[in-house]
This record gives sequence, structure tokens and C-alpha cells, in this order.
Amino acid sequence: MNNSELIDAVAEKAVLTKAAVKHTVDVVFEVITDELAAGNDVRIHGFGTFHPHERKPYMGHNPQTAKLTMGKALTGALNPPARKPARRRA
Repeated sequence: MNNSELIDAVAEKAVLTKAAVKHTVDVVFEVITDELAAGNDVRIHGFGTFHPHERKPYMGHNPQTAKLTMGKALTGALNPPARKPARRRA
């Protein structure tokens, strides 16, 4: 599911306009991104936890020239899934 499909599905289920849902989804992702950039974990019960993750620099090579190069240190996020999906109640 991509971003626009998520917005369409939420708008249909919540009976809201796509513009309102798009704004809300954008704000949610912005808050998660800001918290991760600050070095904080983001825990969403029943969904999972986002952890800021830094990768160390790595040694790589250019396959065309066979020269060794040093890769950059990267910062990203890990999102291991929750242990059990939350039960849906009817």
C-alpha cells in the first residue's frame, strides 16, 4: 500500500474528505520523522516501534574500476513489527 492508497482507504472508512486525511497522514509521518531525528523511539501500540538506527561506515568497491572506497555512515529507522497484531473488535 502506498501513501495515496492509505489516504483513500482511511478517507473511505472514516467518512472524511481526502484532503483532511492527507493532511492528517502527512502530519503523523512528520511527527514520527521529527522524533526519530531527535533520537527518540516512537512506539505505536499494536503496530510496532520505530527506532533511530545509525549504520557505521563500510568498505565497498567499485566493480568497474575495482578500487576500494569508504561508504558513508547512514542514519535511518528500524521498524520491527509488533509481536502480535492487535485484535480487531467488531
